[in-house]
Amino acid sequence: MEPTGAIGVAAAAIQFLDFGSRLLSSSCDIYRSPSGQTAKQVALSAIIDDLSSLLNQVEQTISIRLRSGSHPSPAEDQVLRLCKECKSLVAPVSQSLSRLQDDQATGSCFGSQDASGKTDRTVLAALRLALKAVWNEAEIIETFNKLDAMKRRITAAALFALWDDTKRIGHRQEQRQMQFSHRLDEMAEMLRSPSSKYPATPQGAAESPDRLTRTGEQVGGSSGDLIATLNDTSSGETQRVRSELITYLWDPQRRPKQPEWSSPNSEDPDMASTQSAFQHFIAQSMAFGEIQLREQTMPKAFEKTYEWIFESKVSTDTHDAQRPSFPEWLESDTKELYWITGKPGSGKSTLMNYVLQNQSLRRHLSKWSGSLPLLVTCYYAWLSGADLQKSSEGLMMTVLHQSLREYPSLVPAVAPRRWALCTTLRTAAAMPRWDRWEIEESFEALLSQCDDRFRLAIFVDGLDEFEVAPAAVIELIQRINFRSGTKLCIASRPWTEFNDAFRANPTLRMQDVNTADIKHVVKAKLEENQGFVDLRRIFAAETSRLIDEVVRKSSGVFLWVSIVVKSLLASLTEGDGLSELQATIDELPGDIAQLYDAIWASIKAQNVSKSAELLAIFKASQPPLDYLTLWLATEELPLGFDIDSLTLEGRSGIEDLVRRRLDSRTRGILEVTRGAVDFLHRTARDWASTPEVSARISSSVHGPFDPYILLLKAEAIRGGDKAYREGSIYRGVSQQQYEDRCLWYAYNVPDTTEYGERLTPILNLLKERFRSGWGIDALAEPGALSNTFLGLVAAFCVIPYLRESLDLDPRAVKHVSGSKCRSLLDNAVFGSQRYARVMSPGFAMSDNDISVARRLETVDFLLGRGANPRQKLVGRNVTILEMVRGRVSETKDVAEAEYWIKVEKLLSQPWDIKIRGFLSFRSRKMP
Repeated sequence: MEPTGAIGVAAAAIQFLDFGSRLLSSSCDIYRSPSGQTAKQVALSAIIDDLSSLLNQVEQTISIRLRSGSHPSPAEDQVLRLCKECKSLVAPVSQSLSRLQDDQATGSCFGSQDASGKTDRTVLAALRLALKAVWNEAEIIETFNKLDAMKRRITAAALFALWDDTKRIGHRQEQRQMQFSHRLDEMAEMLRSPSSKYPATPQGAAESPDRLTRTGEQVGGSSGDLIATLNDTSSGETQRVRSELITYLWDPQRRPKQPEWSSPNSEDPDMASTQSAFQHFIAQSMAFGEIQLREQTMPKAFEKTYEWIFESKVSTDTHDAQRPSFPEWLESDTKELYWITGKPGSGKSTLMNYVLQNQSLRRHLSKWSGSLPLLVTCYYAWLSGADLQKSSEGLMMTVLHQSLREYPSLVPAVAPRRWALCTTLRTAAAMPRWDRWEIEESFEALLSQCDDRFRLAIFVDGLDEFEVAPAAVIELIQRINFRSGTKLCIASRPWTEFNDAFRANPTLRMQDVNTADIKHVVKAKLEENQGFVDLRRIFAAETSRLIDEVVRKSSGVFLWVSIVVKSLLASLTEGDGLSELQATIDELPGDIAQLYDAIWASIKAQNVSKSAELLAIFKASQPPLDYLTLWLATEELPLGFDIDSLTLEGRSGIEDLVRRRLDSRTRGILEVTRGAVDFLHRTARDWASTPEVSARISSSVHGPFDPYILLLKAEAIRGGDKAYREGSIYRGVSQQQYEDRCLWYAYNVPDTTEYGERLTPILNLLKERFRSGWGIDALAEPGALSNTFLGLVAAFCVIPYLRESLDLDPRAVKHVSGSKCRSLLDNAVFGSQRYARVMSPGFAMSDNDISVARRLETVDFLLGRGANPRQKLVGRNVTILEMVRGRVSETKDVAEAEYWIKVEKLLSQPWDIKIRGFLSFRSRKMP
C-alpha cells in the first residue's frame, strides 16, 4: 500500500467514526433534554449525506487498494481490517437515521425555519420524540462507546502503519524519523479539513465544553485525538512506535538531522508557543536538584572586600603588582584562561561568587563578545555534594542548562535527538534520561556554535573538588578553552597537576593579594564588640598590634581568621583583657588542620560522645542533609510522630536549636547554612576524613550506635511532611530521590536481630509512604513496567526485610504470570530499572554503591526461597537466565563481566542445591 493510501484510508475512517461519535453525543443531548434543545441545530438531511459520504470514502479507498494488487504490510492489513468493521458497526446508526429521515419526509417530526432563520422549538422537541421512537438511551450510549473504542483502535493501528512503512525507505534510513513526522502532518491535515458544512449554533444555545459535542470543529476532534493516541502508553501499538522511535533516535551512531516543524499550519501562532514550550522543557531537563545549592550556601563577600578585582590599573607598590589585571583579561581576545588559586580557605570561592554577582563582569565581557550575544555560565564543584555537583557530567549539564535557558533557540542544534522526539510526538513528556555520551554530544554541539552565533564565558570554581583524577579535569578544561569563542576563568587549590597545566596563564594567588581585605575584616568584626572598643580606648597601639598579629598569623587564610576572630569575640564578651586575648592568639596553631584538632579538644568531655554521633550521622547521610532531618535523627521520637503538625514557628525553633547544638557540640565544625547542614569548610571535611581523626571520632561513640537506621527513621517520618514533598527550604525532593535515599539507608543497616526488629516497622511505614503519601504512583517505573515495594527492597538488597517478608508470605517470591510488576529476582539481579545501564564500571547504582557481594548474596537467597530464573522478564521475551547469559557475552568491562558470570553460575544451579542453600540460610544464626 502506498503511504498516501494508508493515510487516506485511516483518516477517512477516523473522520467517519469521530463524526458518528459526536452525532450520537448530540443525539443523547436531544434525548435527555425535556424541551428538545441541544447545543447544535441538527439538519437531518446533511447528517445523512455526510455520514454516507464518509462511509463510501472508506469503502472506496479500501476497494481501490485491494484491486491494485499491492501487498499490504501486517500493520496496513490491520488498518484495512478495522476499517471494514466500521460498516457493520454503524449499520444501526444509518438505519435509525433513515427512519428519522422518512419521518421528516412525511412532516411528522420536523417543522421549518421562520423568516429570521430561527428554528421552532417544537422542531427539536419533535426530533427528541422521534429519537425516543427508534432508540432508547442505553442503545445510544452503547453505540457511542463502540464507535469511540473503534476510533481509538484505528488511530493506533494507523499510527503504527505509518511508522512501519518508514522501514521501507531502504538506503535513506537517516530520514526515517522525518518521514514519519511529515506523514503525521499529512494525516493531521486531512483530519483538520472538514468533510461537510455543519449548521450554525441556534441563537440562545450555549456552547458545550465537551469536545465531542462541538460538531463544527474537527481540529479539536480527530486531529487532537491523533496526537493523544500517539502518546497513549496503554496502547501496545503506540507504545511500540514510541519505543522504536526512541531506539532509532538515541542510536549513538546516528545523529538525526535537525527537523523542521513541517505542519501545513505553520502560520498558526499556537505552533510558535508549542515550540517555545518544547525548548523550555528540554533546557529544564538538563537541570538537577542540587544545581544551585553550592552557590546558595556559599558565604557572601564581606562588605568592601574584593573590590580590587575590577580595578583596571594594578598598583606597583604593594602585593597587587603580583596579580594580573582581571578587567584587561575579560576584554581581551586572548585564549589564555584566568586561574585563581591559593591556600585552602584563602577565599577563592568567595571571590569567584563575588565576580559572578558583580555587574561589572558583563560590562567588561561585552567588549570581548562584540556584536555577538554573550553567554555567561558558571559551575561550583562541591566534593560534599551529590554526584553531579562534582563531575564533568555535572559541569557540562550546568553549562548547557544555563546556555539554553538564556537562548532557547539553540535547542534544536544542541539537543537534536530530544527536539526530534518532541516535534515528532508533539509532546515533551517521558523523555529518556541523559546518558554521558549524549551530554558530551550536546556539549560539543554547543561549543561548535561558539564564535558563530554567540560567545561563551565559563567560570568553574573548585577544580580540586571534582571526584575524578586532576588529569581528567584538566583535559576537559583545555578542550573547552581550545574552542574559539570561549573564555574560561577557573579556581582551584595549587595542586601540582594544576600548577603544571595552568602556570603559564594569568594567575592570581589569593594569599598574595588578600592581606588588606583580611585586615579590614578583622578590624571591622572586632570593632562591633563593645569590649574591644573599650580596650582600644585604653590601649590603642596594643589593640592595633593585636590586629596585625592576627593578620600575620593567618598567612592569607580567611577561614583561619574567621575561626580565631570568633574565639576572640567570645573572650571579649566574657570580659577578658588584652593579655588574655594575646594568649588566645598565641595558643591557636597557625596550621588549619591543627586548628581543627584544637577545636575538637576544646569540646567538653560530657559532650564528646554526642559530638561524635552528630559527625557520624552527617558523614553517613546522602547529601544534602537539612536541619529538620538531623533533628529527627537525633531525637527519640515515636515512629508515628506527626511532623505535619509542626508550625512555621516550631520549625524555626528547631533550626535555632540545631544551630546551637552544632555550635556547642562541634564548636562550629558543622554548621547550618540556608537550612542545610554541612562542614564549616572543605578543610573541615578533609580533617574529619583522615584515618586518624575518623578513628578518634568512632572511638568516642559509646554503646550500640548505627547512623543509618537513625537516618532511615528520620526519612520515614519526613515522608509525611507536606513541606518536604512540595518544596523544602532549599529545594523540592523528588519521589525517586526520596525512595533511593531511604532504601540506601536500609541497605546499610547491619543485619542483626536487634536492628532487624527496628528495621521492619520503619520499612512498613515507608511502604505506605511510597504508595500514597506522595500523591503519585510511587512504584511506577519508566515505560510500561512497574514495581512492588518488596521489589524495590530486593533491588537495594535489603536482606533482613526480604527474609521477614518471605517468612510471612513465601508466595511473594513467585512471579505472577501476566503481571506487569518486576519479580524479586529480576530486581535483585539487574537492580533498579530507573538506570539506563544496570551496572556501570565500579558497579555504581546512581549515588548508591551496592556491593557485588551483597547483590550475589541476595540473588542466592531468593533462589533458595524458590525464585525461578527461567521465568520471562516483564516486557521482554527472554528469561532472566537468558538475559544474564547475553550480558556475559556482550559486556566489555572485565569487572562487570565477572559479576554476570557469577550470577549465571548461581542461576544455573540445580534445584536441590538451591534448596540446600535456602536451608542453610534458615539455620544461620544472626549475631
